[in-house]
Amino acid sequence: MAFRFSTLPPAILEECTFHVATSSGWDSSADLRSLLSVSRGLAATLSPASAPELYARIFCAYFPVTHFIAPSPALTDASLAEELIERLRLVHRIRSCRFEENTIRADMWRLQLMILESNGATIESLQRVGISSFLTTFLQTRFYPAGHGWPLADDVRSLAMWLAWYTSSAESLKSESLETREQVLTRVRPFAMACPQMASSLRAFSSLSEAGGLSDINGRSAQRLCAVTSFSQTLTLSCPDLSSAAILLTFARKNALVVHIPQHLNRGMVSQGTGPTYKDCYQFQAQSIVLLRSPSVLRNQTLVSNGRGQSLGQGECECDLRRLFIGVGHRDSEESAPERPLYLLGKLTGSWVGKILVAPPMAISSAASAAQLPDFICQRPLRCNIREYLRHDSSTEISQRADRWCLNDENALSFCQDIQRFRVVHAQDSIELHEKTSGQIQRYSLAEGGARVTRSGWPADVLIAGETDAEHDRAWGAFVYIGKVRVRDGWVVLKRQPKRPNDESQPEYGSWVFEGYVHAGSSFVGRWRPDPTLDASGNCEGIFQLKKGA
Repeated sequence: MAFRFSTLPPAILEECTFHVATSSGWDSSADLRSLLSVSRGLAATLSPASAPELYARIFCAYFPVTHFIAPSPALTDASLAEELIERLRLVHRIRSCRFEENTIRADMWRLQLMILESNGATIESLQRVGISSFLTTFLQTRFYPAGHGWPLADDVRSLAMWLAWYTSSAESLKSESLETREQVLTRVRPFAMACPQMASSLRAFSSLSEAGGLSDINGRSAQRLCAVTSFSQTLTLSCPDLSSAAILLTFARKNALVVHIPQHLNRGMVSQGTGPTYKDCYQFQAQSIVLLRSPSVLRNQTLVSNGRGQSLGQGECECDLRRLFIGVGHRDSEESAPERPLYLLGKLTGSWVGKILVAPPMAISSAASAAQLPDFICQRPLRCNIREYLRHDSSTEISQRADRWCLNDENALSFCQDIQRFRVVHAQDSIELHEKTSGQIQRYSLAEGGARVTRSGWPADVLIAGETDAEHDRAWGAFVYIGKVRVRDGWVVLKRQPKRPNDESQPEYGSWVFEGYVHAGSSFVGRWRPDPTLDASGNCEGIFQLKKGA
């Protein structure tokens, strides 16, 4: 039987082997090994060296790709076959929850690129082979260097947190024991909080300004650039942001905890004038459950593989993917060139729902190890409606003369200082900046969603503005927002101010500044603190997450 099978024409052999290898997805790889063990001749005929086109087909069946990361000349049958073998070895290590010092860094990068290049389509397959247990075990046992009380800031730790968030599900989070959840939260807390002990590390690996006082305007440092092998090619990529990953992972775990409603609230009271009622707190509790259902929007993406490398359009992962190339120089592909702006028109316009976590007063600075860092002390709901406004200049000359209208976007402090030069006037479909000293006026038009910002159509400036709704005004405080988007890398800063600062009947909470990034298409996360031009003490600060509503 083995002899007859091995004498079939190579084309028929390859077709039979392809169907055996793809009948049950990744699980069929064991069937492929069994088939190749029938005889030495069959194994030689169907080896990757002899039939690279077969393994390239299997790769495309196993791993849908929306955006290839490697330059297209590198995507040969042989390179796809080699990448398939490496990925199947990685899947085996995930199933057995095995960490090898000589492969762990390559494994983390390979997983990150697998998810981003497929726009999240590989997540369900990774979940079936045990990625959640694999990453949780890494966070519990390998996140800190042996004998150290603080985590190591590097690309491996950053990738582990990003992957844990991308692949988390409501089911895995709810089934996680309280002990495991607290262990994970404790280990990532130094990166989520702006603790002084991690300032030097976060300055190199985080783009949020509170990590080190001021953000690097380029958002990258030489320490953050990494040599990564993808499809047999060595690429220089930028380590994903440590702070954003820790904040996302913190909220994913926190949303799995029950929000306790204060017992002193009267269940029958519909309204108490100001402040939250029992119903308001119950809605906040329900909101946390909704956020838990989809920690990462990528889990809900359904993609169809189109073979090799043809783009399937704008995906939720594309900005996260292209952010890896910021500051690393020229790429061969014009489609993914680093100078292309990461701001996506219309992504910020809409209703945003989420919460803030309040960091403890500066007992943080006295902690001798990460285990001694106190947890966030409370959480509050956060809702707002945001609209985008653009200013385009008709020529380079006008753009140069109008530079004074471009609000400073080096960091949150610079923005807060610069916005004080203007009086902001809202119209139906526009915003006007009235310069206080000269009286001159610059108009920003309401953005029309659905269009991609290209370099030729790059707006001279992007403002965002919004406010809380009536329900939030009554229960949690009434606020207006004004902010800016840094077009090239998508950094967002929002200044929050009371709607009625002189109304003593309104329980307002002062002026805060929110800064961060939109990840996975609809998760806006970062840090908040008081307006640094009004309060530089840093005694009140924390982290936030907002998710865009339908």
